[in-house]
Amino acid sequence: RDLGTKVLQFQTLFTDQVGSDTQALSLSSSLGVSISGTGNASGYLLELPTDGDARARAWVTYSSARHKTNVQTLENPVETMKKLRGVSYDWKGTGQHDVGFIAEEVGDVIPQVVSFGPDGRAEGIDYGRLTSVLVEAMKQQQVEIEKLQSVVKNLTTEQPSLLEDK
Repeated sequence: RDLGTKVLQFQTLFTDQVGSDTQALSLSSSLGVSISGTGNASGYLLELPTDGDARARAWVTYSSARHKTNVQTLENPVETMKKLRGVSYDWKGTGQHDVGFIAEEVGDVIPQVVSFGPDGRAEGIDYGRLTSVLVEAMKQQQVEIEKLQSVVKNLTTEQPSLLEDK
């Protein structure tokens, strides 16, 4: 049985029902995949174009404690972050200038946030998962800042002349 139209044809279909009176789902070889709705001002919930960046109203990652075991606070987050190298670069395909990390380098430091291909080579980075390391590093630095502030306060209380401009 032929399903679809000239724009949308199904070669193999395993479903009980296909259809949309609202044009909420659009598949096109030239435009990509688009799932529309009332998600945001542009009217898209998820868009996967063939010639641009994927976009959505929000990206949500499962993270509830009920799905986790062996939960531990990250150790030495500042040292971990110091091993990462932020870079600017141009994309080979488009020449577009961008910023980020090199997946191979991040994989050597935090392999949990890197996706690897079947050949074991680094392919991409889940940048959102770096947030946990950044937060813990910031907290560690804040403790150090507060210690230094206390030392400075004690020194300037004992020797007010340290505050004078020379």
